[in-house]
Amino acid sequence: IKTIRTENGTEFLQDVCDSFFKQFGISHQRSVAGTPQQNGRVERKNRHLVETTRALKIHANLPDSFGDPDIAATYIINRLPSSVLEWKSPFESLHGFKPDLSHLKTIGCLCYALSLKPRHDKFATKGRRCILLGYPTGQKAYRLYDLDNHTVFVSRDVHFEEEIFPFRQHDFPKQ
Repeated sequence: IKTIRTENGTEFLQDVCDSFFKQFGISHQRSVAGTPQQNGRVERKNRHLVETTRALKIHANLPDSFGDPDIAATYIINRLPSSVLEWKSPFESLHGFKPDLSHLKTIGCLCYALSLKPRHDKFATKGRRCILLGYPTGQKAYRLYDLDNHTVFVSRDVHFEEEIFPFRQHDFPKQ
């Protein structure tokens, strides 16, 4: 890195950052406040992320209280081929091999996570009704929202119903 351009965020105006940049010979440029055109590439990438997140939220009709679609959008974008990278994904450029996409499921769909807690009633349900929110960092699992307990948790053992979206009123399954 020869040059880094930032907005005038206070996190970049600290002595720690200045000494780091000087140590490695990095030129620190600051854009003028209120001029996003000076950060064209970053602003375009941010717009791509916002538009992808908006599409995920609208498709699943997720409430605004679920902030996870932006993390899921980033995860998905990083696995999509890009013309800028000669039709490789950012993941492939970083790791040197194509990402496995077989685990990707439709964000916001209904799913059932296997409950691993011991049950006293052998006829009780084995699964928890959930919504897929995304993919946790550094784990081979899914971030899920439990529709009955209103909690977010991570599980690996999940069955997906990718055609049903519980937050769309007409798709909510009958109990």
